[in-house]
Amino acid sequence: MNQIRSIFLLLTLAPLASVADSGTVYWSIEIPTPEIAENILSDTNEKFYSKNVTFDVSDIEPDSIGSFYNSFFTEMGWADPSAALPSQFQRPGGWSGYSMRINESGQPEAAYGRMWKSVNPPAIGSLQLVLSNYTEAGFSGVVTVSITPEIDTNSLMQLNQLLGNDPKNLFNLFNAVGTNPFEIQNIVVPANFTNEEDPLLVEYFGIVNEVIEQYYEFGQKYVEQQ
Repeated sequence: MNQIRSIFLLLTLAPLASVADSGTVYWSIEIPTPEIAENILSDTNEKFYSKNVTFDVSDIEPDSIGSFYNSFFTEMGWADPSAALPSQFQRPGGWSGYSMRINESGQPEAAYGRMWKSVNPPAIGSLQLVLSNYTEAGFSGVVTVSITPEIDTNSLMQLNQLLGNDPKNLFNLFNAVGTNPFEIQNIVVPANFTNEEDPLLVEYFGIVNEVIEQYYEFGQKYVEQQ
């Protein structure tokens, strides 16, 4: 369900115009980590022009993490689109998303999210903070920060509709592609996918191919020419 929630957040904020102009050379952007960060893992996906940093935190207040990355992105000229919303729709601490649940281990979790957007290049910075423990000293959890191209969400809407309209589609696609069909970065689209006998596969691969093409076009326009 995390993928569906992510798509929903993207679709909710997509109509808001990008209001910042970065001009920063894309691959030169280094995602910083606060001094309290532990077990830092960094990942770069050159095909999808994305960067991710994940780390653990202990004894923190959520807003301190949000403020740290808000300073980082705003100093680059990126803007938080939720700041343009009327005050009654804004969350405390500048967070654009919040959820809570009892996880599969029967333990409580609370998840926070924020987003920043750039015009040049058209990219999105996202922050996810998942809290898994609380003591008098503060919260502990995992932080994930990503920088990815901003793409047309119409394809993501089509994917959400394709898999959400009929639960059989989700199960059949999972069995056909052998992995999570929402995780497009792990999908290999056959060169002759239009010849597939199953109409569901033809439609699915067509959507995935459209998304991949958008990343390719982003790279050619904003990254490879730098």
